[in-house]
Amino acid sequence: MIAVLMGLAAAGVPSCSFGEYISVCNFTPSKMGSFRIVSEARATAKGPAPHTLTSEYVINGMHCRQSETWRSGTQITRASCVAQLNVGTYYHVVATTNAQNADHIGQVSISITPTDALPTLHAASASIRIKTSAAVRRHVKLQIL
Repeated sequence: MIAVLMGLAAAGVPSCSFGEYISVCNFTPSKMGSFRIVSEARATAKGPAPHTLTSEYVINGMHCRQSETWRSGTQITRASCVAQLNVGTYYHVVATTNAQNADHIGQVSISITPTDALPTLHAASASIRIKTSAAVRRHVKLQIL
């Protein structure tokens, strides 16, 4: 948790809540740039394989996910991506974990640190289609002018 707060010192003051299966951070960066965001989860497994551990997070609609399968023992999985964040923009990070055929250990962690790496996360593009009649277009055009 200390690494999270140190990494965010340059990014603004975060408000975070850490849990066993879900963790959340809200913050507004005080500078623009690339930030590496990592969600980490741990699990242990005994018995017949395969065991799967997934760690993922969503930041303002952008998704980062990593799943790993292992035979037995302890596993650490990290979802690590780089996002371009804008100064003064509010960001909401929700990190989750899912362990299949395994026992989750501890809390889901979130770390956010400035980096020089190129962004790997991108917002999904949205398109809106509006069907209008000629009368409505004239009315809308008059409202805009």
